[in-house]
Amino acid sequence: MNAYLSKPFRMRELEQMLSRYLAAFASTDHSEASDRPTLRNTEGSIVDLCVIANLRNMGQRGRKDIAGGVIGLYLKHSPRMLDTIIDALRTQDTAAAIAAAHKWKSSSSIVGAEQLAQLLQQIEDGAANGSLKSGKLLEVDLTTQYEAVREALTFALNNEDVRTPLLLAGNT
Repeated sequence: MNAYLSKPFRMRELEQMLSRYLAAFASTDHSEASDRPTLRNTEGSIVDLCVIANLRNMGQRGRKDIAGGVIGLYLKHSPRMLDTIIDALRTQDTAAAIAAAHKWKSSSSIVGAEQLAQLLQQIEDGAANGSLKSGKLLEVDLTTQYEAVREALTFALNNEDVRTPLLLAGNT
């Protein structure tokens, strides 16, 4: 998809764009992608399973466990990133908050944790604007979201045939 929709947009504009994209997608041969999840990241999902599937597919071509390696590194380094951000928020260390939120946001996007990446973007923006107050309000959400991502990625890592979005409790 190579389209752009500027904000603010109207729901009708979004529907038209998605209709065009889905029509083009439906007319394309997807026989080699039949083993991938058919659902994209939905509102309330913790991880985008298409991202995990793509990481697995890259590994299949090169005979390496790309998904396992990427997820493993993410799970290994994320607790330190969480601690760094929380400490930066508590001490009002703007530079540390910006650097850690930016780095972790990128890593989170790589593993398909878009809700967590959005929270990190809010913290990065708040710190860049000199208002870490907004970041402090996100501390509990950040911790909760990370725990959900950790659990979802661990589950996805141990279950290669995951086919449905992993939803946060209460967000259906």
